[in-house]
Formats: sequence, structure tokens, C-alpha cells
Amino acid sequence: MNFISSLDNLRVALKTNVINQPHFCSPRRLEVLIVGAGAGPAYASVFTGVNTNIRDARPEAVDTPASTVDVAIVGPDVSVTADLLSGLQTCLGEHGVLIVAGTPVVDWQPDRAVRTDVWRSPFGPSFETITSFCFGASAERRTPDLTLALATPVQNSFPPGVPDEVEHGAGTLDCYQFLIDLHQNVRPRFYTEIGVEYGASLKLAQCAALGIDPAPQLSEALPAHHSVSLTTSDDFFRLADTSAMKAIDLCYIDGMHQIEFALKDFMNMERFCHAGSVVIVDDIYPAHPLQGERIRQSRYWTGDIWKIIPILRRHRPDLIVLPVDTEPTGSLMVLGLDPTNNVLWDNFDTIIDDAIDNMTEVPRSIVDRTEKIDARAKAMKKVLKIVRKRRGTARMATGMIRIRELLADSKLREVRGR
Repeated sequence: MNFISSLDNLRVALKTNVINQPHFCSPRRLEVLIVGAGAGPAYASVFTGVNTNIRDARPEAVDTPASTVDVAIVGPDVSVTADLLSGLQTCLGEHGVLIVAGTPVVDWQPDRAVRTDVWRSPFGPSFETITSFCFGASAERRTPDLTLALATPVQNSFPPGVPDEVEHGAGTLDCYQFLIDLHQNVRPRFYTEIGVEYGASLKLAQCAALGIDPAPQLSEALPAHHSVSLTTSDDFFRLADTSAMKAIDLCYIDGMHQIEFALKDFMNMERFCHAGSVVIVDDIYPAHPLQGERIRQSRYWTGDIWKIIPILRRHRPDLIVLPVDTEPTGSLMVLGLDPTNNVLWDNFDTIIDDAIDNMTEVPRSIVDRTEKIDARAKAMKKVLKIVRKRRGTARMATGMIRIRELLADSKLREVRGR
């Protein structure tokens, strides 16, 4: 089976060992051979936007001429043998790279100088081991490529003539005003966001702040205590140096509008959070079923990020998951973060497969926002005050109990002034 994470793993291997190599740079066409009946079409999609000639081969029938391939890839569905790897090495040119996904490579040694890069995927349940054999000049270790090369294209186009009843939002408070209120009440010491665009939300932070966006369109210069990492969020967390990353008090996720990206962003951010952190996921409430489709079909578009609500409630009952009635497409506030929890990581691929294959229709409860929390409720300030006052203390656990009590009393759904 070719999981979503397998495509991510291939992308990481390519950006670490191939895309950053000068002898593979455009306009030169990259000659790629993919071995594995199930891997070919899926793996080929990773090369979107790269000048390549991609060929497929069955493991038992690799008959590619010697020294004609730049990159040979063995998919996770292939039984790896020494004969297969030796045959692929023959196909590779002087500076070729052989990437093997799935299980560790044992009992095989290349017959020429090579640098071997081996790592284990953090995503379960497969936890693929990725082994890259880099020959010739490719053996020189280089900094991973953090450009938009191999990035998943953003869905910015949609068909004309969409009915007017589709193109609208909903909500009782503008999402931007909600962020203003969050900053005022949480008073974060460190703020992060995925999806910077013009920088309007980033500049709300009075504290040190980090934005992650490969192509922001900043309308003005950032304050000295703000920075932007010009990478995709996937590349930032898997390839960039995050060793100096501070603990996050407030986080805003507004990235790619598909569930696998939103869930990965949440998982990665949680690793830098603590029990008193507040995470906001944007675009969880399509106002019309068409807005909640995985493939964009309207101007107003949330994608299938709405699926993160049932996913977190099912797999992470330890979290407090609050869908907030912001305009135009809703916001999810998540409390009680635990950076040591591995449930989502251990089950990522099966969770995403289920979300894509079985959550195919937007529930009426999502469109109608039947479980919405009013951002203007007086109790919202109480919740955020508990978070701010108790974060970093032993009283945070009892604070979460108190927040659950407020939610059980439905006080967060009532507007009684601000």
C-alpha cells in the first residue's frame, strides 16, 4: 500500500539528495526510473513542476540500459533483493541516486564509492525506512533544498458560473477580530503561524513571532522580533533546523486546504507546544457543501479541513476541541496540548486514508455549525484567562478541568456581553 506519508518521504529524500545537486539542475531533464507496480503513478506525482522523463519498471523486468538513469526509486511494495539493487546500480549514471522505500536494506553493498543516507519516517503505521545511495558527485552532502521545488501546487483556480448560494461565508465574529482578541487575552510570549500571506495576522503579535510561508506577499516590513521562514510547512518541520524553536503559546494554522496538510501542521506544531498553549486551525466550517470538497470548486473554499474535528475527537479525547463561530469559514480552537502524545503520528496514514476514503460528504452538522462556540461569549474570556494565568504551573491540569466544566454548562455558547 502506498500511504500519503510515502509520498512525503520520497519528497524529503529527493530534496535532501537530488534537487540540491548542481548536476541535476534545470534545464537538464532528470531521468527517473520507478520500480514497483503500485508506486509508479503515485510517486510520479511528486515530480510535479520538475523537468523529468519518468519510466516505470516491474522488479522482475528491469531492462534499462546501463548508465542512463539519474534517479532510481524502489517503492515500498517491492521485495528488495541484492540482485535488484545491483541491476539498478548498473542503470545509474556516474552521479546517480538510488532511493529505496519501505524496509531497511540488508545484505547488499554497492560496488563503487557511495554515501548512504538512512532514516526512518515518523509516520505510522508503516514507519518506512528510506535508504538513499548517492554515487559520484551526489555523494557530497549538501544542505537540503527548501525552495518550492516538488511542493504540492496550491489550488487557486475554480470553474466559472458557481451559483450565488454557494459563494458566502457565515459566523458571528470576523476571524481577524477573533485573532486580535486572542492576542489580547492570551498574551503569548511566542507566536507562530502557517500561512502568512500579507502579514496582517502576523503583525498582531506583540511578542517574538515566526511565520511559515514559502511565498508571502508582505505589505510592510516586519518588526525586528518577527521572522518568516520562506518554506512550506512540510519542509520547515522535516528539513529546516528547528533546534532553536521556542515553546509556542499561541499558534494559527492557515495553510493548505486539505486534511492531510492541516493534520500534519497540527501535529508538527504540537511538538513545540505545552499544556497551556492555544492552537487555532482556520477554515473548519464550509458554509455550503461545495466549499468543503477536497478539490476546489468555488471561490469560498475550506477544502476538507473540517475533517480535523472528528479526527481529533476520536483519536485525541485528551484535547479540548472547540469549533468557534468565526466569519467567514470558522476557526477551531484546541487546548490541552501534549507534545509527548504519539497517537496521531503512530496512526497518521490509516487516519488520513479513512478521512479521504470514507468521509466523502460534508455533514449537515458542519454546514449548520450545530456545535459552534460563540467567540463573543463572556465565558470565552474566562477560558483564555485560565490558560494565561496557569500556563507553566502545576495548576494547568485543574485549569483544563475547569474549562471542560464551562463547556459542559454551555456557557461558551451564550453571549452575555464582553
